[in-house]
Amino acid sequence: MYTFLVEFFNLYPQYAELPFFITGESYAGHYVPAIANKIVTSNGNSTFKINLQGVAIGNGWVDPYVQYGAYSDFAYDNGLISETLHEALIPAYASCKILIDAGLYDVALIDCSLIVDTILTAAGNINVYDIRKNCTYPPLCYDLSPVDRFLAQPWVKTALGISPDSDWTECNSAVHEYLLGDWISNLDVDLPLLLEQPGFQVLVYSGMDDFICNYYGGQRWTASLEWSGQGGFVNSTATPWMVNGVQAGTYNSYNNFTFLAVENAGHMVPMDQPVNALAMLKQFVTGG
Repeated sequence: MYTFLVEFFNLYPQYAELPFFITGESYAGHYVPAIANKIVTSNGNSTFKINLQGVAIGNGWVDPYVQYGAYSDFAYDNGLISETLHEALIPAYASCKILIDAGLYDVALIDCSLIVDTILTAAGNINVYDIRKNCTYPPLCYDLSPVDRFLAQPWVKTALGISPDSDWTECNSAVHEYLLGDWISNLDVDLPLLLEQPGFQVLVYSGMDDFICNYYGGQRWTASLEWSGQGGFVNSTATPWMVNGVQAGTYNSYNNFTFLAVENAGHMVPMDQPVNALAMLKQFVTGG
């Protein structure tokens, strides 16, 4: 990605001086910190500079060690599992942490995933991306056929520079399997360097009705992140986030680090709350 960006800005120098931001959702909780850290590090070691000003992570999978522990609490508090099961999952999470601490990531992935599988078996046909809904179109729960049709058009394939014989699929098992070795990795370790950059903005936002990367986990990993402002962030007060005079969520912020919990939204905040998401991104890129 860094090589791509360097080549892009060399090819289109008119964009090179503009403020640059990286945003991503879900598993991009791994990608965004890694790419941004690479850019900041490279900026310090090269004459070529990318004008990176901030990153935003939405319902991100960032620190599995912390986030796996949030599943049972979130599920219980939202009435998805019983108190008995909630208590039974406490030792399961302890085992998950032991394996991660030992660096046995392949085994940890299996063991930790049992927490999620057990909850979903008990919860029934819920949409893991929005607990307010059923999973109408398994396994991804949403009707993605418009995307399939769009990407199947010959002119789109030509514009993307791919073979006319290539077929799009939402989930490719081979790609998924190649990435499994990265699943347990903790990527929040790439964020402190970014937070120490003057004026650099880090926004973490979570739709409050998402299960799979729920906001309990988001609150916990952002609070546990070790950086110079950790104490101030942990002791910050949750403040109502207002959009057009209506509360749309709450946020905790200290210096250049913000965690935002978005109301009435699941895994994909821009889809569920497009007006509020646009307001959020405008605030983010303008520093407002």
